[in-house]
Amino acid sequence: MALELLAGPHPITTDGGTPIASFSNSSGMEAAYIQGLGLFANITPAGETAEYCAVQLDGTAHRRGWRNAIVPLVLNLRDGGFAWPNVNQLYTFDVLAATAEPTPFYTVPSGILTMQVICADRYLRFSLGSVQTSVDGVTFTTEHVWSGSAPGVGNTVSRGGAPNIVCVSFPSSGQIRFYDVLRKVEVGGVRYTGEANRGIWYVPKHDVFLELTTDVKLKIFANAVRPASLANPAALATVQAGRAVQVRTRLLGAQSEPCADERVNWSITAGSGSLAEAQSTTDASGYAYNTLVAPVGSSGNVTVQATASF
Repeated sequence: MALELLAGPHPITTDGGTPIASFSNSSGMEAAYIQGLGLFANITPAGETAEYCAVQLDGTAHRRGWRNAIVPLVLNLRDGGFAWPNVNQLYTFDVLAATAEPTPFYTVPSGILTMQVICADRYLRFSLGSVQTSVDGVTFTTEHVWSGSAPGVGNTVSRGGAPNIVCVSFPSSGQIRFYDVLRKVEVGGVRYTGEANRGIWYVPKHDVFLELTTDVKLKIFANAVRPASLANPAALATVQAGRAVQVRTRLLGAQSEPCADERVNWSITAGSGSLAEAQSTTDASGYAYNTLVAPVGSSGNVTVQATASF
């Protein structure tokens, strides 16, 4: 795993304890995380009819109403909340009633609406290789090409924390990316769960990711890289008797992502000298620094060791 697993996998059951027979999120776009409600999705409890439920972080699904073809939901950054596309019309989605308003607020003369995000000035959708933009929600052109390797088919979209940021995850590859809809650029590094899944949603309030696993369970990941390798400490200048020199190490994740804000312990295992700190914290690039002081008159090599828990 490249992200830190906090909890799970939790099986999904209703608040009455009924297990789930199926969870409609095959395309990666059929569920939406709604703050204050949970993961809103169409679910079929065992022995029951499919209905809309709000799934909490512990896997408990609370029934919200019978199915009424209200999937997928479209993230509405322009007006807040979510919208429901029905062929060529958009309807405001009422979170409390868990249903769509009866009158559409937008109708396109012809074609089928395929947007995933409503911005102030355009519509967006996401593909395996690019971000696509449209003025009518039907005809799209490329706005941004994803960096690095193509993230894969299918995706889930959720709020990214700041008003102009969206989180886009790709179930087939386990990649997670953040996109600034105002500046039209990717922000932050690519995150990875290290496994295929059926959807990942960002929860800004808690700064965590909610993953629906391939066997329909929930996992909670921290927005932090799980450490996988720690480099041997190296001096940034020649070590000389009576002088202080900076030493550093680097902590990386399984995909060579830097691990920030992790604690590194330091010690001298051979030779003479002292370290300014017994412990330091990695920076945004994954580097942890310390200062080695070689005493006056000392000679020979000094071996500095760095350790971290992972």
